[in-house]
Amino acid sequence: MKRDQVSDTTVGQTLRYMGWVQENLADKDSQVMGLIVSALPDEHIQLALKCVTNIAFVIYRASTETFEFLKPDEAKKRDFLRDLQTLPPEELEKLETLLNKLKDSDVES
Repeated sequence: MKRDQVSDTTVGQTLRYMGWVQENLADKDSQVMGLIVSALPDEHIQLALKCVTNIAFVIYRASTETFEFLKPDEAKKRDFLRDLQTLPPEELEKLETLLNKLKDSDVES
């Protein structure tokens, strides 16, 4: 788990740890799995992991009532919805107007 440092370099460090485990602890035919846990989604890590099948990347969310792990896309959706709920009414009206204009222009094309 990287508290303040999550980047694509984390993938390299995780692979080094996994290599050490494979070399020193795992059975010869075992597959070592890695897990990167972060508080924030990171597109660099997600791109790097597209070519690595044995490392998972999850986002954690903690509150006084819960502690959960989410896939990066799910975390982004929840953050977006949370942010929408905190917008003042006048900003919500502007957003609704913009969305309606986009919808209308999409129908015309």
